[in-house]
Amino acid sequence: MVAAPYAAGARAAAGILGQAARYTFVNTAGSVIFSYATGAVGGYAGNLAGTYFYGENAGRYWGLAGGIIGGVVGYQTAPRVFNALDNITVSTKIAGAAVEGVGNKSVLNAGSKADAIESVDNLPSNIQSKVKNFFKGGSNSYTDFSVEQMGNGNYMAKMTKPGNIPGSKAIYYKEIDPSGNTLRAFKETFDPSGNLVHIKDK
Repeated sequence: MVAAPYAAGARAAAGILGQAARYTFVNTAGSVIFSYATGAVGGYAGNLAGTYFYGENAGRYWGLAGGIIGGVVGYQTAPRVFNALDNITVSTKIAGAAVEGVGNKSVLNAGSKADAIESVDNLPSNIQSKVKNFFKGGSNSYTDFSVEQMGNGNYMAKMTKPGNIPGSKAIYYKEIDPSGNTLRAFKETFDPSGNLVHIKDK
């Protein structure tokens, strides 16, 4: 006879508690939920397998082991899963921007922070403060400051932060409508080979 399925929840909790010392502020809540879910699955699967092969008593121990393993795996895997979902979400936005951006018109280009901030005065008055604050957020090491007027009438400001590893970089974006409202902001991170490795909403 299979032991009560509700015991899987307790075994999942054991897996989560076993990872308590590894908690971090970022994604903690999501990691706990994900860990609980995978722990419950692992606990129930172990329970079923142990009971089937060795009897009900052994099934309880197998369930406990499955819950702990499932909880640990879930906690370790959660940040990667969330990051992948985040990349998919922002990639969809970027793809949409590419379609919207047909016929983009460059309205500002500068190689340094100082030149970029000085050039902001030539932009439409409604967007000047947002663009200037965006550029001021970069350090003097940032390069490739630019603003484009997109095909949909909005403006896309961007700047590049060279990475600590030669060849790597992060590009920061801010989309602003003609009235000066920020619509979105995000960052793309590239490795030294030029591969996009991460996209994050800001």
